[in-house]
Amino acid sequence: MRDRIALVTGSTSGVGAEIAVRFAEEGAQVVLTGWATERGRDVVEDIRASGGKAIFVTSDPRSGPSVHDLVTRVIAGYGRIDVLVNVVERAAEREPVHPMFWCCRYVIPRMAVAGGGSVINLSAPPAAPGAVAALARRLAATHRPHRVRVNTIVAGPAEGGQARRVADLAVYLASAESASLTGRELTPDRRPRIGAGVRVGCRSGGPEPAVSAGPGRRPPSRWSR
Repeated sequence: MRDRIALVTGSTSGVGAEIAVRFAEEGAQVVLTGWATERGRDVVEDIRASGGKAIFVTSDPRSGPSVHDLVTRVIAGYGRIDVLVNVVERAAEREPVHPMFWCCRYVIPRMAVAGGGSVINLSAPPAAPGAVAALARRLAATHRPHRVRVNTIVAGPAEGGQARRVADLAVYLASAESASLTGRELTPDRRPRIGAGVRVGCRSGGPEPAVSAGPGRRPPSRWSR
């Protein structure tokens, strides 16, 4: 993921922050966003103190204009967005699809113009996992010709070690290792949910792509505890 531009929503704490930290460890330039500006800046400071590259931009993912402004700023600063991770913050958990919809609406066309990218939607209770996965499958089918992959992580409660496993899986889905996967639902133990997903680049009946176990070298950051 070195030098890739990754936008991670809901990244001021918990699993969203853990994903941002992991992406930075892998060499990505990470753009964190959410409502809690001070917490977001604290996560950025931790990433930078460890040698990573990150900035924080305050944004409300429930608002189309706010998300449009966010994406415009990122494109103006970096020229592209290679990876989008949609993590729903608690204030939006009752309607998790709306923030994901706005982010996908404004980011995916930019990815398509740039030649492709990876979108990762995080589904966790009490969010609506069925609706989140359905959105991912629809977007995956629509944007497959544009080389934009859309996958879902079915996470459940994600704290501590579980958050680290979710973050490792997000690294995998953002990387070239998972270039054949789109429209899939995966759990943190790397197991696909049966019957869901479009396999890009795999013939019908062919072998499933191998799923990397991830490095797992470091303990979870303080943001996931």
